[in-house]
Amino acid sequence: MVNHPKTIMKITTQKNIILPSWVDHYKFDTLSLMNDIDKMELVIELAQQNILKRTGGPFSALVINSESNEVVSVGLNLVESMKTSIAHAEIVALLLAQANIGNYRLHDGTYELISLAQPCSMCYGAIFWSGIKKVIYGATKQDVQEITGFDEGPLPSDWIDEMKKRDISIISRVNQKKACEVLSLYVENDGLIY
Repeated sequence: MVNHPKTIMKITTQKNIILPSWVDHYKFDTLSLMNDIDKMELVIELAQQNILKRTGGPFSALVINSESNEVVSVGLNLVESMKTSIAHAEIVALLLAQANIGNYRLHDGTYELISLAQPCSMCYGAIFWSGIKKVIYGATKQDVQEITGFDEGPLPSDWIDEMKKRDISIISRVNQKKACEVLSLYVENDGLIY
């Protein structure tokens, strides 16, 4: 048995995901989310607000029910505020979506994840087991790394094929230019690169 000093033995049994209060003021109108560009516009707007209000990193995500166009959850990068490396926007969106529907799998094929950027290596793995059947993203991994300096981790060269094997479709580079502008905004506002 290893003896640990009592000063480092603080154990937390619960960590709540709390989105910034400004998200509560959004009215998520299903009629305005009829296509992938509209969905990405909302993701871009949320990421911009996260930067300008200094509540997190330059990433945001949505889980949407593709049949009703209902926003099931919003995810923002909360790494700094939650003091945990796994609080990426995609992870937050998936956790909240699963909590909102009351199931650990978004399994019926009607849920899609819209993300400002291509999944990093951690989010890539989480998508497999989430049950998501469609991923839409704007900026590429290369965009993120070149513009911000964030390390997105390794992805297999055939990552899209691996997703397809699991019946997950990928729509890439949707409104890529504006997604990259959000990344630049983060750098211009002296955002922390972690």
